[in-house]
Amino acid sequence: VMLGTLKGEVIALDSSTGEERWRARVTSEVLAPPANNGDVVVVQTQDDRLIGLDAATGDRRWIYESTPAVLTLRGTGAPIVTNRLAVAGLSTGKVVAVDISNGVPVWESRVAIPQGRSELERVVDIDGGLLLSGGTLYVSTYQGRVAGLDLESGRVLWQRDASSYVGVAQGFGNVYVSEASGTVESVDERSSSALWSNDAMARRQLTAPEVYSSYVAVGDFEGYLHLLSQVDGRFVGRERVDSSGLRARPLVVGDTIYV
Repeated sequence: VMLGTLKGEVIALDSSTGEERWRARVTSEVLAPPANNGDVVVVQTQDDRLIGLDAATGDRRWIYESTPAVLTLRGTGAPIVTNRLAVAGLSTGKVVAVDISNGVPVWESRVAIPQGRSELERVVDIDGGLLLSGGTLYVSTYQGRVAGLDLESGRVLWQRDASSYVGVAQGFGNVYVSEASGTVESVDERSSSALWSNDAMARRQLTAPEVYSSYVAVGDFEGYLHLLSQVDGRFVGRERVDSSGLRARPLVVGDTIYV
């Protein structure tokens, strides 16, 4: 079990006992879960660096450096790793893929272009993490776009305007986006057209969506878990879990949703 800390540490625990296996220090805060493929652990830090650690010992194998935007949201998305690539979204609105064995860049693709006069208007962080389905990488940016990218080349397959800092889900050939405004939208991943939109949860600081059976599950800041139909976006269920609010993406395992 891999986790990161605000002190810039990465900790590996034994999944059966909870015993600490190793602890490694990185360059900055770790605000998103590390990712690993069994050989290399990839960590994205708050200062937009990607760091590859040995999964068995925690020793550093490589580091990929990039310059963060002048003004960013607090947070980063979790990287995605395959046997060959480590892919991450940066605060500049770019997605980068590096060779997982040595950290050398393989491709870089710009998803969002900063627009506006002030630095606040020009924030285009990719904070919600990436979603990989088949050979397509789905990504959303704040004040930018939601897009589908080809994993091998980084080529943009489709894109549409959107603003999200929590990420997307995918199912039934559609991509589901929790927008910063509180709207949940379904986008056809082939035509990039909107299929439905539910704006009844405006300003409720929604979590990232998650697909469960034929539903889309999303939590809010008052602790409600909402179930929406994947077909038309209407509400089909709601449960208040905890008044402290739901902050992380719901997790679906089998027939159970964890929040």
